[in-house]
Amino acid sequence: MLRASIDLMGGENAPNSILKAASNFNNVHFVFTGTESVKNLIAEYKIANYSFIEAKIVLEEGVRFSNAELEQSSLYIAIEQVRDGNADFVLSAGPSGYYMLMARRILGTIANLNRPALAAIIPTTKGSSVMLDLGANLTCDAIDLAKFAVMGAALSKFWLGNKIPKVGFVNVGSELGKGPENIKKALDIFSKIQQEATGSFIECNYIMRGDCDVIVADGFVGNCILKFAEGIAVFFRNRLKNALTGNIFTKTIALLLRKDLKRSIVDPKQYNGAIFAGINGCIVKAHGSSDAIAFQAAISVGIKVGCNKKELIKAIEEGLNACDLQNIE
Repeated sequence: MLRASIDLMGGENAPNSILKAASNFNNVHFVFTGTESVKNLIAEYKIANYSFIEAKIVLEEGVRFSNAELEQSSLYIAIEQVRDGNADFVLSAGPSGYYMLMARRILGTIANLNRPALAAIIPTTKGSSVMLDLGANLTCDAIDLAKFAVMGAALSKFWLGNKIPKVGFVNVGSELGKGPENIKKALDIFSKIQQEATGSFIECNYIMRGDCDVIVADGFVGNCILKFAEGIAVFFRNRLKNALTGNIFTKTIALLLRKDLKRSIVDPKQYNGAIFAGINGCIVKAHGSSDAIAFQAAISVGIKVGCNKKELIKAIEEGLNACDLQNIE
């Protein structure tokens, strides 16, 4: 049975939304970490298989904690379960900075990677793409971006089944001479070290069209693109809802088309769950505002990577080792 380590204290809607989501997975053993105050809530959700480990500290964004306090936190203890072999993946909606810091400290990185990246699946008109970095590294040099591309290609093969992924480096134009030097150099490096993927530049307006299987950007740009896309999805969903509920005629149309509309409208919650690519273990990050639907999607991501963790880590490791063999540093 797959084992999931879950930080019950992370996120704005913790712990109820997390427990509600977990109650939908009967084939997973959950290792919950949290303060004593939440322990009794678990029984209310009739979760089939679980254990509980008590923590003393709840981490908060923007608050400084000592090393001793970090080690007593629910998030730290949750990550430890992966290190100790008690869980196949860990999931939290807690503070991203502390999450990355402790994951690196406890689990280390693959192939001595300096900068792990936050990676997730995004919807496109052709299906899905992998995008990274989504906020872990606000500034990156060419080598960082090239290594993100290598990890993204491995994730695309593993996650989406793309045998020869098309990798796009986000830029202001698709022509080779355009853009900042670090992005132009990153494409050049990637093209030299990667034989099982193709690289190019991609403009933001073509990302959702699905022209590339992997989208690479630094964490600042990637996070801005992601949040703008989420906002646009909500904007159009609300506009469509208002248009279809204005009068009895439009309400009738909405009723007749409800199944098609449900399939066509993208809900960002269904794509919740990013992984820390490059960490030597399966680390899943949920959005801080995740509700039960979003947490359920994030758990599904954890199950996907947790069931195949050895193969995924090996694929990333082989790609990163190839980078080092080229002496690009």
